[in-house]
Amino acid sequence: MADNELSEIKHVLATLGQDRPITEVIDQFLETKRWQTGRTYRPILDDFFAQLEVKSLQTLGTIPFDQVGSQIRTFVLQAAKYKIGDRVQANPANPRSLNKYRSAISAFFGFLVDQFGYPKNPVTKYSVPTFKVAQQSNTQSLNEDEAAQVLWYLQKKSGENYASARNYLAFLLLFSFGLRRSEAVQIRRDDIRMDEHRRPYLKVVQKGGTEKDLPIGQTLYHYLLDYQQRFPHPSPFLIRPAKNNRTGILDQPMSGDALYKIVTKLLIQMVPDKNITPHSFRTTFVRLGLEAGEDMSQLRQITGHTSTNMIGYYDTRELHENTCVKRTDRLIGEWTKKE
Repeated sequence: MADNELSEIKHVLATLGQDRPITEVIDQFLETKRWQTGRTYRPILDDFFAQLEVKSLQTLGTIPFDQVGSQIRTFVLQAAKYKIGDRVQANPANPRSLNKYRSAISAFFGFLVDQFGYPKNPVTKYSVPTFKVAQQSNTQSLNEDEAAQVLWYLQKKSGENYASARNYLAFLLLFSFGLRRSEAVQIRRDDIRMDEHRRPYLKVVQKGGTEKDLPIGQTLYHYLLDYQQRFPHPSPFLIRPAKNNRTGILDQPMSGDALYKIVTKLLIQMVPDKNITPHSFRTTFVRLGLEAGEDMSQLRQITGHTSTNMIGYYDTRELHENTCVKRTDRLIGEWTKKE
């Protein structure tokens, strides 16, 4: 961009924006959006401008346009995640999240173009990519028999030592609530609570910082009590390391990557024909809920998904397994016999 064009940007942003703080402009932008969208967009925009070291519109006006576009592209791509052990890494494992990053920044700069005379939207000018999203999750799930076999095996092993008991609890939490691994490892002892009717529930901090109170079944509740009595520890976290060869610190939560390795190592032995990861339990939770006739909205409330579309995304049941198809086929068969 030519020097005179850069000077024009500086003038426009400084004059119309009156050197307004960028946080104030973000607030104004988010007022034009639904609150759910704002909740998603705000941390993305805050992180981007912090990385860009921009605190005001005037400061933004001092950065060359092509540099802004390059920074946006870098910011989006550095958020890409890849499956552990994936050597190719051609396709990120979180395309939906990356597209949200792109959408948030593109919408904000579109707002600057309309309201403050910013010259162009750098997201479209510099071709920040849109990532292809699968219509259905390729995460493999467990059927009811497989899940029961896994939990039975881990329950038998749970009496051996702390690590075995902890692994069983981690699997129970993933399976019972469809938690993300990052949510499971952050659960604290005092997150197990009672409501006014003396019914146990679990406080979970879900993606985006949203807190949910999830009812605890009696079997899981009794195991939680037994687990804490058998393994008292000053650490506030339920899922903590059994050992730490690097630092020796044991009062911190287990990392999500460590839980990933534990799950995949155990499940490759028990279900060798499937690639089961911690996220498989989330898919299993949705699948079993749908098979039991659970309402999509209720499942969304528990899992913390942003929409019921995501519940459909995790519905990995094959068409030929659909209970409605089987039911109608059975009725046709019964009617044919009557003929």
